[in-house]
Amino acid sequence: MTLLGLLAVTPMLLASSSLFAQQTTTVADALYDPTGKPLSGTLVITNQTTFASADGFQIPEGNQITVNVTNGAFSVALVPNVGATPSGTSYRVSYYVGGLHTTETWVVPQTPNPANLSSVRALAPPLPSPQLPITQVNPPSPCTANFFLQWQGGGWNCAQPTLAQLPPATSTALGAIQLAGDLGNAATFPQVTSTHLAAALPVSQGGTGTGTGFSAGSVIFAATGGAYTEDANFSWDGTNHRLGVGTSTPAAALHLVFSGSSTIPANNLLVENDYGGVGVSATEITARSASGGYGAGINFQSKETGTQTYLSQATIEAEGSLPWNSVASASSFLRFSTINLGTLAEQMRLDSFGNLGLGTVTPAEKLDVAGSIRSALNTVAFSFTPTFDASLGNTQKITLLANVTSSTLSNASAGQYLFFLICQDSTGGRTFTWPANVRGGMTLGAIASKCSAQSFVFDGTTAYALSGGMTNQ
Repeated sequence: MTLLGLLAVTPMLLASSSLFAQQTTTVADALYDPTGKPLSGTLVITNQTTFASADGFQIPEGNQITVNVTNGAFSVALVPNVGATPSGTSYRVSYYVGGLHTTETWVVPQTPNPANLSSVRALAPPLPSPQLPITQVNPPSPCTANFFLQWQGGGWNCAQPTLAQLPPATSTALGAIQLAGDLGNAATFPQVTSTHLAAALPVSQGGTGTGTGFSAGSVIFAATGGAYTEDANFSWDGTNHRLGVGTSTPAAALHLVFSGSSTIPANNLLVENDYGGVGVSATEITARSASGGYGAGINFQSKETGTQTYLSQATIEAEGSLPWNSVASASSFLRFSTINLGTLAEQMRLDSFGNLGLGTVTPAEKLDVAGSIRSALNTVAFSFTPTFDASLGNTQKITLLANVTSSTLSNASAGQYLFFLICQDSTGGRTFTWPANVRGGMTLGAIASKCSAQSFVFDGTTAYALSGGMTNQ
């Protein structure tokens, strides 16, 4: 427990005779240093102002009492400030314990049980407030709805508020008005029951502008008129730090869920660069022509923890070609770039004509590749009735360990090129039966440990041979 910790001990009445009264409250606790060691020393308690206790005892200003703190424990009986006249009185307490000297303010309540430090400490001395006799508090009759208490010379009365005095409100609710100060033993309950107006705290004063309770996780935003509101499709998961748009249970850092069939971009993620176009000068057009125009894209980056060193980076970017002064001549393209030897370089481009270029920024065909193409090799384990799955590769290879009595070609796509590589084992002389949907299949060479190869194109139903093939290679 830290200094001035809150551990109650058996009360000991150590108040001086000058502070004794018929009604007292015992303040008892234990004091420890930050290491948990009990403190010893004294407390000097001074009455700040002259006041009269609730049972009529006069306590003069400046009266002091010294309380011993032994092995951390202290206890003292004090006249309560609560219920005293005038209201707003307090004690000033000076600590001389363990070489420490500090002060604080106590406001002692009326209680038959011992009070600890947390129940008597005050951040600052309370301000005295005037007290009114009971005869001045009670209005001539109970206030009705939409009326409020107003001071009229020698007492309170009910008054009709003007529009200027009323805050914005949509409903009223019964409530109790409790006056400042203490009304003594007779004031067991609030003295005045009336009505008060209820209204949402305006946004300009730190409120939400609405009396509606918000759902947990809702992202609050200002709606029409400035009042705050929520939307079930806009949610924050504070536990996993995720934002959901269109969902209240986001499964990723940003989770977008759309429904319906609205036109683009209503149900899509829109990334926009709102610069350029109409009004761009000829000089600007010329300058931007060399770099491809203005684009909007998505960057994917991975960086070293705690630094700005990027380990990897990729970009998908939509660009518009120039000039922009003629909408009819403008076109767009989508380019894909990755880090290559430390420089972000374009690797693939899809233009507005639907042409895809790999290694070229000016694709002339639906697929234009500047460089070689490598197709997958599907090696099929030997069986007497093997199946060649075209979805696993354009090239199908098998080594004959015996005669193949039948075979099957599956999952080929229309327009797909297929290559068969059929090899003899170390014995040789094995025979092979082509799939039923293959036309023009060659007769295999029979030399041991040699291979035969042939190319085909698939039209959606049948694979047709493109060559006579090569045997015993």
